[in-house]
Order: sequence, then structure tokens, then C-alpha cells
Amino acid sequence: MMMNSAKSRNKQSRNEKMLNQFIYYIFLLQLGLCIFCSMYATLWERANVDRKLSYLEIHYKYKKKWVSYLMWALVRLGSWIIMFTYFIPISLVVTIEAVRLG
Repeated sequence: MMMNSAKSRNKQSRNEKMLNQFIYYIFLLQLGLCIFCSMYATLWERANVDRKLSYLEIHYKYKKKWVSYLMWALVRLGSWIIMFTYFIPISLVVTIEAVRLG
């Protein structure tokens, strides 16, 4: 009875392992790209603060400017992550399974 009580290993094919690695790499690429884009956008705004458009209604509510820029960088990071969520295609997993079944 004790020999049968051990948990079994998760079985994955080489394709699934490789696909998981690719998804991790794509996620890290996406995260790096989002961090770069948010930093670049914040630095661009800092350099062009005189030419900001009035319809954006960007108000700096913090007395220290670096806190304001840090908050904007974090907001932009979230925005870029939302925009780049389509980098990791969920349909890729379904397609691989359909090809394997076929």
C-alpha cells in the first residue's frame, strides 16, 4: 500500500517542454521591452515637458519631480504590458496539440 501511495510524475512530451521554454523566453522579452518602452516614454516626456499637449491634462501632483516621473513610469509600464499581452499566443498551444493529434 505504501508503494502505491507515492505521487506520480507529471508527464510532458518534448514538444510541451520546448513550448513552455519558448513561452518563458517570450514573456521575458515582453517584460524587457515593456520596461524599455516605459523608461523611454518617461524620459521623452521629461525632455519635452514644454511641448506637452494641453488636452492630455497631465498634472504633476507631487512636489518632488522624480516621484512624479516614477509614478508615470509605473503607469506606463502597466499600459505597455497590457498592449503587449498578445505576444504570448495561447492559440500556439492549441495548434501544437492539433498537429500532434493529426
